[in-house]
Amino acid sequence: MERMARQQIDAAQVGGARPIDAAEARRARDFLRTDRIMGLTFDAWSRRAARPAAGPTAACMKRFASRARRPALGVTSAAVLFLMMAITAVDVAGRYVFNKPLTGGFEITELLLAALIYCGLPLVS
Repeated sequence: MERMARQQIDAAQVGGARPIDAAEARRARDFLRTDRIMGLTFDAWSRRAARPAAGPTAACMKRFASRARRPALGVTSAAVLFLMMAITAVDVAGRYVFNKPLTGGFEITELLLAALIYCGLPLVS
C-alpha cells in the first residue's frame, strides 16, 4: 500500500500517471508469466529466504560490549586514581602532622596502582 502511494507521488512529480495500452499490458503480463521469468523469480525469493535472519552478529555484539565497557573502565580508573590520591594524602598527613602513618597505606597504594593499570590498559590500546 505504501509502495503504491509512493509510486503515485513520484508519478505526480513527473507529470502524472498515463494510461497504458491494453495490448501492451497483456504483453507485459504474458512476459512476466513465462516459465523462465517465474523460475528466476522463484529462485531469487528462495535465495532471499535461505539467507540468515538479519540480527546482531558476533562482531556487532563485540563492538557493543566494547562501547559499553569503555565508560565503565574510565569511571573505575578515575575512582581508583582518586582513592590512591586520598590514601596517599591521608598517609602523608598522618606521617608528618600526627606522626602516625596510615597502616598498610603503601601496600594499598601498590594494589590500587596495579588495578589502575589493568583498568586503564584497554582504554589506551
